[in-house]
Amino acid sequence: MKSVVWALCLLLPQLAWSEPLHLTVSIMPQKYFVEKITGNTVSVNVMVPPGADPHTYEPKPRQMMELQQSKLYFSIGIEFENIWLPRFKDINTNMQIIPTDQGIPKLGGQIESFEEESDHQHEWLDPHIWLSPLLVKIQIVHMLQALIRLNPEQTELYQQNYQRFQAELDQLHFELQQRFQTAESKTFLVFHPVWGYFAQAYGLTQVPIQIGGKEPKPGQLKMMILAARKQGIHTLFLQPQISSRTADLVSRETGASLIVLDPLAYDWPATLKTATQHICSPHN
Repeated sequence: MKSVVWALCLLLPQLAWSEPLHLTVSIMPQKYFVEKITGNTVSVNVMVPPGADPHTYEPKPRQMMELQQSKLYFSIGIEFENIWLPRFKDINTNMQIIPTDQGIPKLGGQIESFEEESDHQHEWLDPHIWLSPLLVKIQIVHMLQALIRLNPEQTELYQQNYQRFQAELDQLHFELQQRFQTAESKTFLVFHPVWGYFAQAYGLTQVPIQIGGKEPKPGQLKMMILAARKQGIHTLFLQPQISSRTADLVSRETGASLIVLDPLAYDWPATLKTATQHICSPHN
């Protein structure tokens, strides 16, 4: 009996050591980033799960319970956080909130549209900074620094994975850049303007159907369709979180392929590569 107790005493510290760190992020692409740095050494709680709309989603009780175990919360600047981050902090006062969008200027000002009247331009502040590999390189610096502060014993592992991931980001950026250099068209339609940083990184133009977050009026929609036909725009991106008859109509009337693509998907490189493929090779 004594030998069993002694064995358990030796085993308990190992079990405690093997318990992964608990972290929380807002969206699935952030989970991908964290796991590229940490490998399998952490447990990542995602507050906006696959298929959910970050504008309206409310966390489930299970997610709130997991949040109570988290040591870090990596925020990214989406609207969901404006409402929920203060509540999360009240639930877990020991949790550190790390703003990974720190130091990244947000795209703002006037978005592109087919309207010609200056009084119909619309202000937009774009939070979708994870859709540019160049900006992800900045975000993961904040992640790495916070992870090392929290768990310095894993510094070497984190740094090695971080360097490897930085190289992957550079390679991805180079590949996409090369593809767009020879693209016949660099303008694409979007239902909701989430691809601004992606467009900025590769010299593209996104043209949103939604105007100021609202469906276009009939006159605006007609102008949009005529202009899209004239410019020969062949790609229209729609998020799976949104169901829109207007997007279907624009696709039919312009001949643009309606591509359902999730900017919140976990497989982040595949999302960017798929977007590139459809913009550069519309018939594939």
